[in-house]
Amino acid sequence: MKKKGIGEIAQNGGWSAVLRDIEQSNEPTVITRGNVVVAVMMPCNDAMSRYLEDSLMLGKVLSVLTKENGIEAAKEYLVHQMLLGYIAKMGLIGLGGTEMIASIETNIGERMHASMLKHQTMIAGMHLPGDRATLRSDPSTGKPRAKKGEGALTPSPSPKEGKKRPTSSRKR
Repeated sequence: MKKKGIGEIAQNGGWSAVLRDIEQSNEPTVITRGNVVVAVMMPCNDAMSRYLEDSLMLGKVLSVLTKENGIEAAKEYLVHQMLLGYIAKMGLIGLGGTEMIASIETNIGERMHASMLKHQTMIAGMHLPGDRATLRSDPSTGKPRAKKGEGALTPSPSPKEGKKRPTSSRKR
């Protein structure tokens, strides 16, 4: 995904140039202001636009329901949406859309799996400043490495039990 700062956009042809680039490359662009993401622009057709609008509206409805009526109201709304989805699926099957449903479910499953793998990989390689629980994997096994003293069969010594000062055998 391309990343462009607002200053860079202003200096290099403005928003028209950004839109032209997105149309030609068919790739999303992240818009930043002071290295903080403020927007994402992506190629979109009419069907995708309606889908995104519906998804955003669902988010708004859930937010309002949760704030005004609590989490149970949001859950109830989602159950109703799920039931409507099942009804729509049965309607498609009745109209002979079995192949269409199978194709959609396969496509959605593959995209969700790819997205999950991408996010897991991104999170596993992430290092946040000050985060001591960062994952670092062993290249030979792919498993996270234990920090020094962790994962051993014997517990690490407590600070009081650590190295003791050697005592001299001389008497004072």
